[in-house]
Amino acid sequence: MWTIMKSLFSIKKEGNRYESLETMEWGCGRIMPQGLNESIILIRLLSAMEMVKEDMNPELLRKVKEEFIPSAYRLLKPQVVAIHNISCWANSGIGVMGLFACNQEMIDFAFEGEYNNRRQLREGVTKDFFWYEGSIHYNFFTLEGMVYLSMFADHYNYDFGEELGIIENMLLTAFDYAFPMICCRIQMMDGRTLT
Repeated sequence: MWTIMKSLFSIKKEGNRYESLETMEWGCGRIMPQGLNESIILIRLLSAMEMVKEDMNPELLRKVKEEFIPSAYRLLKPQVVAIHNISCWANSGIGVMGLFACNQEMIDFAFEGEYNNRRQLREGVTKDFFWYEGSIHYNFFTLEGMVYLSMFADHYNYDFGEELGIIENMLLTAFDYAFPMICCRIQMMDGRTLT
């Protein structure tokens, strides 16, 4: 799929022209404007495929797992460079792809790499459980990618780690911030009720 696009045109990003994926710099996208958007669309695409994969054409599913996903990984991996909301999304996309494709390298990168999502949560979330970049929008934006990854981890019986509690606290804190007069009860996937 990427090969067809590559053969049609060289890639242009912020006035620079790149002839291959390997020479592109941080922030690049192939289909969308930037890698961040690539992660968002990949997660949504794979979430939809997860629901219907038993009914998908086996050859298409193989191509997604063996060609499309590795190509997207090569695009996103070099963009995970800091404790940052964009790196969280790239890592979440990589983790979702890895779990969907049963690709241990991708899973390890998302959960154990230098700027893995566990570290993102430990270092990027303040003691009052808000994302450090200081925007309520970034808080919810970062949470969205993390929640998708945590759902895939749960679905594939992968241990997200103790940092899952940070996600839960971020959700509760954000809810309390948005609706301070409402008592919140959230039913978790494992049957616990958070209040």
